[in-house]
Amino acid sequence: MTDAADPEVVPTLGLLAGQYTFRQKKADHYFRTLGRLLCDLEEGDLVDLKTLLRGVDACQGLGDLGNGNVTDVGVRTAQSESGEILQAQTSKETFHTMGSAPSARRLFFLLKREGFGRGVGGGFLRPWNTLQSNDSTIMMDFVTSRRMLATVDPSPGSP
Repeated sequence: MTDAADPEVVPTLGLLAGQYTFRQKKADHYFRTLGRLLCDLEEGDLVDLKTLLRGVDACQGLGDLGNGNVTDVGVRTAQSESGEILQAQTSKETFHTMGSAPSARRLFFLLKREGFGRGVGGGFLRPWNTLQSNDSTIMMDFVTSRRMLATVDPSPGSP
């Protein structure tokens, strides 16, 4: 696995394997899909993934997401003067900017492919949702995002 991975993700793959070894857990669906996702990241993608996961985690409880019943958040890409950024929809007209992520659309594709996110739609969205389902949007649930964050960014604040 580590031979095929970008060098920046090798320590993260090692941490994932170590988490399972320490708990004496056998590789399961989560291990395999996160490993596959990490192996498919290109240079710079890991930084963008951390930005996305930190941002999703920070959105829990913001705006209309704070009513206690919301388990997921819609994220979109948007253009700014500095390039492509990530924004989470926290209420009908409010978007929380998460940071820059040049590879966001690629990440969204990979996350959806591995089941860590899904397209926007399906009738379960809050009435204030204004996101359209396409390659520049994704729905992510807080529990899965936090679990991924514990592996991908075990020491918050690191690049």
